[in-house]
Formats: sequence, structure tokens, C-alpha cells
Amino acid sequence: MKRFGRFFSLLLLVLFSTTSVFAAELPGVSLGKLAEAFDDVKLDLGVSTLYRVDRDPYFGASGTATHGVAQKDANWGEVSARISFAATKKLDWAEVSAQVGGYYATIAGQDVYGTPADGSTTSLDQAWIEFVNINDSSVSLKVGRQNVQVEKWFVVGSSQDQQTAFWLMDHSSFPFAVQLGASLGPVQTKVFYARPGGDIRQTGDTDLLGLNAHLDINEGSYVYAGLFNKIDDGGDVLTYSFGGETAIVENLLLEGEIALQGGDDRDAYAGFAAATYSFQTAKSPYLRGMYVTYSGDDDLTDNDEGNYDQMFDHFSGWNRWIQGEQTGEIWLLNSNKSVAIAEVGFSPWEATTLSLHYLNHKINEPAALGITADDWADEVNLFIDTGLSDNMFLSFGFGAAVPGDAAEQLTGGSDTATFGQVLLMYYF
Repeated sequence: MKRFGRFFSLLLLVLFSTTSVFAAELPGVSLGKLAEAFDDVKLDLGVSTLYRVDRDPYFGASGTATHGVAQKDANWGEVSARISFAATKKLDWAEVSAQVGGYYATIAGQDVYGTPADGSTTSLDQAWIEFVNINDSSVSLKVGRQNVQVEKWFVVGSSQDQQTAFWLMDHSSFPFAVQLGASLGPVQTKVFYARPGGDIRQTGDTDLLGLNAHLDINEGSYVYAGLFNKIDDGGDVLTYSFGGETAIVENLLLEGEIALQGGDDRDAYAGFAAATYSFQTAKSPYLRGMYVTYSGDDDLTDNDEGNYDQMFDHFSGWNRWIQGEQTGEIWLLNSNKSVAIAEVGFSPWEATTLSLHYLNHKINEPAALGITADDWADEVNLFIDTGLSDNMFLSFGFGAAVPGDAAEQLTGGSDTATFGQVLLMYYF
């Protein structure tokens, strides 16, 4: 894989060797003449802050035995900030865009993960250059530190490498990635190579290769298929994914995806199906149902690994990638579990949504955890999300998780876990 990285380095060297990028001194641009040098220049800023209180997150038992965290309760605050500078220039042979930006995060107190208290981190967030419509074609090339988002983020969504303030999870770029996109008739394709860094679920060197094809069937329907190969010290994981969504039935959105994993002694799967019905009445009420499952290892004595490898962490919306603000955040990774979700919501006033979520969590293969029961917990989450302005977002979240027999067997606790949180975001 290191030879693969050197190949890309050589490719980039050849690509830019005819420009002044490798000159001893960069020419520079007067800040007062930025509008003359570029077609568009943007400065982006985003600040997020979160305060959260958890009571009995380990169902009344100490988390030391399972999470290594001695505390039973927790309350803490997080702040993250991102700032970036982007510029675009139309050339004869392509439209060129570039962006560079930094990231800062800090935590006050200690979260339920046991993250070191009162820590902070500063790092590079984005640093990439992109070429679009190369030689009047549909081909695009994007190189550098960047996010790699594939469809609904079910298989690949981000490389989470921040060192603190995990709950905000704003920093999700791969330290190095190359994305090549093109349209082949009605099919949009993406090929990429990505190098993760410091992912909290990863150890050792990791490389990711991916190919995804997307077909728009009509205005409300599309399908996609992908092939992804993760290579790390634990061996190859090869994932095939198939998914799509359709809105051909009025007011009803159907979506789903299935992922099949093979590779070095791995035989695993994951999938989800969801339906959302929106009522065309006052207050915009809606109903949503979702079922998601990730395989577990049904035979601990053979050489096949049956646990689904979630590969990377990220956040894409309430109870989407992470199911349950208590259970999914603290206890169950996206492996060896099934979750049934029922959601109802409405807009009590403009730019505000109130949503109530019920989640039933089950363990697919209890023996893999050394327990016999499969009913982990029943959880209820309530969110109040409101746009205070075009640039400001406020959210309140509350929830409770009642442990089932599986949770009681593993933790030794039987108390209901509760949380409350407030999130404020400002961006322009």
C-alpha cells in the first residue's frame, strides 16, 4: 500500500511540475486584489458549543468493568471552531477551487467516555485543490485533506481524528485523499483513495480504496452501488453496498441499503430500510419508521469473523448513523445489533421541528458478548431543533434508556439512564 501512496505522489508531482507551485518563492497576491486574482473568494467560519448532563449512563453500575470509566454520572461542555479560506478560478481547461482551514476543539469537564478532562486540540481541517470540468468534460479531480462522503454515509462517511470533544464531532476529514469523479451517460461515478488518521475505532496503518456508481432514475428516485476495500493491520475488509431511495408515491419517501463484507476471514453484513410519510397539512407533521441491523459473530470457535466492521465514525443526523443518543453514543457500536426506530415530528412554528424517537435495541449474537439475553434497551429521545436565523441553529435534546436483560447482564446495573443536552451552532 505504501507503493500505492508513492504512485499518487509521483502523479501529483507530474501534474503540477509545469506550474510555479515548486518555485523557490511563491508569487503571492495582494489582499486588496483578491477579487481581481480569483473569480470567487470565500471565508467560512463555524462555532459549535454543547453542554450535556448524563445520569446513570451505565444503568446505575460503575462503568469501570466495561468502559474503564469510574464515574457514574457526568456533565461537561464542548466547544469547536472551524475557519477556512476558499477561492475559485476559471481557467481555459478547468475550473479550479482550493480550500484551506483549521479546526479547534476543547472540553470542560469529563464526558462519559472517560476522555481526559479539560483537554483541547488544534489541527488542520481542510486543505485541498479541485479541478472540475477538465477539458470541457465531466471529469473532476480533488486532492488533499478532505471529507469523503459516499451516498447516505452508511458505509463510508468520514475519518474522525479529533482528540477531544467527541460529541460535537465536527472534524471529519481524511488527512489525505484523492477523489476522481465522472459522468458516464446517466451514471455518475466516483473513485477514491483515502488515508485515515487517528480514527478512534482504528489502530495501525489504514488505507481505503473505493468505487461508487449512482444512477438517477427520475426526479424522485435513484439507485447506487459501491465497492470499498479497507486495508489495515487487521487484514483486508471488502465491502459491497447496494442502495437507493424513491418518492414515486406522493408524500412517501422510501430508502434502504445493504452492505456485504468479505475479505480476510470475514463474512458479515449490514442493512437498513426506512419509510417517511409527510402530511401536507398545517404544522407539517410526519411519521418515520426505520430498521437497521449489523451482523454479529455466531460462532466464536471458527476462523470466520462475523461482526460487521463499521470502519469509520461520523454523525449525519439524529438516530441515523448513530442510533440512540444514549445507547448508540455510549454503548453499542454499529456491529452485532439491530435497532427498530419509530419517529414522529412536526413544526410547531416556522424554522422549528419537534421530534420524538422511540428505539428498541437488540443484540444479534449475545454469546459474542458473553451474555445470554438479546434485549438491550428501550430508549426514547426528544429533540427540539430551531433555526434562530440563517446563520444560527439551536437544539435541545432529552432522553431516557431503560435497560433490558442483556444490558443488566453485561453491566450489572438496572437503573434508567437519562440525559439532557443543548447545542448551539453559529456559521457563515
